[in-house]
Amino acid sequence: MGVRSAVVAGLFLTTLLLPLLRAVPTGAQETLRNETLVNAVIAAVDAFPITLLDLHEYEATKAMLLPPADRKDTETVLMTMVRGHMFQAEFQEKGIVAQDEDVDLYIDNILQQSGSTQEELEIALSEVGLTWNDYYERMREEVQRLALINREIRTRVNVTPEEVERYWKEHDEFNLPARVALSDIFIPIDRSASPTEYQAARRIAEEAYAMAKRDGFEAAAKAYSRGPTAADGGRLGEFASGSMAVEFEDAVKGLKKGEISEPFTVGNAYHIVRLDERLMGGRVPLEQIQEQIRDQLYAQQLDERFRRWVEEDLVERHHVVIQFQEIQQLAAAGGP
Repeated sequence: MGVRSAVVAGLFLTTLLLPLLRAVPTGAQETLRNETLVNAVIAAVDAFPITLLDLHEYEATKAMLLPPADRKDTETVLMTMVRGHMFQAEFQEKGIVAQDEDVDLYIDNILQQSGSTQEELEIALSEVGLTWNDYYERMREEVQRLALINREIRTRVNVTPEEVERYWKEHDEFNLPARVALSDIFIPIDRSASPTEYQAARRIAEEAYAMAKRDGFEAAAKAYSRGPTAADGGRLGEFASGSMAVEFEDAVKGLKKGEISEPFTVGNAYHIVRLDERLMGGRVPLEQIQEQIRDQLYAQQLDERFRRWVEEDLVERHHVVIQFQEIQQLAAAGGP
């Protein structure tokens, strides 16, 4: 039976059975109607039928690996199944096979990036009714799909230097404000501290300031600071001018590179800062950012080329028939 014949048969089988159904008891009629609907062909790929039952089973199992928004939409799930059949045909035609070691490496990379363990993943899978083998075979398909993308698409994507430069010129995110690089000695004060304890904290801050001037800021930070960057000499990184607390802005306003502020308070803490660098605003030099831009444009073009390849090229290479809405309408109308 051809694709169109299979779809038509699945669609109109209920209509042909209507006279018979009217002749059977209501309970049996309902059972037969339900069985007919779930066995109705709702799509076909290269003469391979997908029934409503196939869709329901997929929704209850493999669809749980889809993004939440996708698995909530039945038509999106069906199109995922259709694309899966087209991909499988491509894998077979081109001899693309994913060995277990390739799948293992791919999953290991996913676990490393997510900071999870296999045991944690297996628990999460079981909570949605999936097994490790379900996930493993889905990742095998993903490895095959990446290999197919490399063969069919990646070689057709090319980002030119002109495209990189144009993107750099047209996007304001490469305009940087004036900013300062700071290091900090952080000396906390308990919120319930008494005046005497405040004075003690002030003395510690003055000792740290004296040591910073005498022995170097890094040494004082390691000895006195309770901040998270103390071991790194108190380095805080860069801050846009005007983005810091007023007390910090005032403390660094008159400093030159390498100079150290006197102790000052912000909230319940003393701070001593060093101006490590005063950086002028302006556009990030193209030479510093061109590889990042190229990678970003490449990823965008690859995604767009892949989308067009799936929606246009791949569909043209396979005979696809979708009859899902017709079956839905038949079911909504009460069927036979």
